[in-house]
Order: sequence, then C-alpha cells, then structure tokens
Amino acid sequence: MERVQAARREHASWSYESKAEIVHEINLAVYRLRLERDRVRKAIQMLPETERLFAETQIKPILDSIFNEKIAELLAAKRRYSGSR
Repeated sequence: MERVQAARREHASWSYESKAEIVHEINLAVYRLRLERDRVRKAIQMLPETERLFAETQIKPILDSIFNEKIAELLAAKRRYSGSR
C-alpha cells in the first residue's frame, strides 16, 4: 500500500512540475508574441506617410486580430493548465 501511495505522490509531483513547465512555456510564447506585435506596430510607424496610412487602416487591424487571437488561445490554454493543478 505504501508503494502505491508513494507512486501516486511521485506522479502528482511530476504532474505538477510538468504543468508548471507548460505554463512557463506558454508565458514565454505570449511574451514573444507581444514583443513581435509591438515590433510590427513600430515598423508600421516608420513607413512613409502614404504607406503608413494604408498599413494602419488595412493591414494593422488584420495583424492585431491575428496576434490577439493567438494570445487569447495561449491564455486559455494557460488557464486550463493552471486551473487543473
């Protein structure tokens, strides 16, 4: 019986550490996506006026939507892993 309990404790510990690693990786991915989104926004700001206006009205909303959707997916995954500890 003790061996079963020890195995369960070991599995629970591994499971917790594994989930913590996954949450950490998700945090890093969200951070990188936000940095990339900011880099794209800065690049748009550096364009000549005509191109910048086009990018701000036509391209930026699409890019923001893509970045925000991916970030939301990652944060939902993070909640799943964090909440099930």
